[in-house]
Amino acid sequence: MKGISPALAVVAMLVLMLVAAGAVMWYQQQLALFRMPPVTYDGEFDDVFLATKGPFYSDFTEQVDCSISNDIVGGTDYSSCIYRTTKALNATADSSVNGRTWVIALVLDIDGPVEKIKVSGKLGNGVASTLDAANDMVILPEAMGYKLGLYTHEDDPKLIADFSNAIEDQIEIDAEFGPITKGDEYVLWLPLYSKTISPDATTGDDIMRLEIELDTDGDVDTAHITLESA
Repeated sequence: MKGISPALAVVAMLVLMLVAAGAVMWYQQQLALFRMPPVTYDGEFDDVFLATKGPFYSDFTEQVDCSISNDIVGGTDYSSCIYRTTKALNATADSSVNGRTWVIALVLDIDGPVEKIKVSGKLGNGVASTLDAANDMVILPEAMGYKLGLYTHEDDPKLIADFSNAIEDQIEIDAEFGPITKGDEYVLWLPLYSKTISPDATTGDDIMRLEIELDTDGDVDTAHITLESA
């Protein structure tokens, strides 16, 4: 540095080095602020129940309160989480069960993050002595202005996963969504439509068995939910 004494040049160089070091430290701190910590997917089912908030309602009532055992809601045999229609699917006794929409709004109470949530089910995949759900009913992609999918459980629900395109042959749903980064109550809005019920259902005939899986670190939590006729 021409015109500057060696001592001043050394001081100036040290100052520049300190400024550069400070700038590097500041940049690293900013990166740390924006760097998200890794998510631990350790969510589990806390409960499953019918939604009550906002616009949600169900054409089903609780028949068997959902219980959890060994990370399975409803038991391996689908016997511990059952919802029945508010009217029996008996068109001979009540023709209004034909040509109408039936919806169920199920709250999935999840207590932590999950990598994926998978929903699968098929009309007529349960046990029925007379009901022919696979031929007499269909799954609707939308009803009452709400798409088949997952919503937040609140007065002004928000759609977080659209499953309306996950219907196969109008009778089967096979959908997945993820990740869900925080535990909360999520509503599965599932609309069905009855064409002509024939033969009439016997009380307790299965309409559909739903399986809902939570993919988490190390294991899978499962819900087995049965929809049946009153």
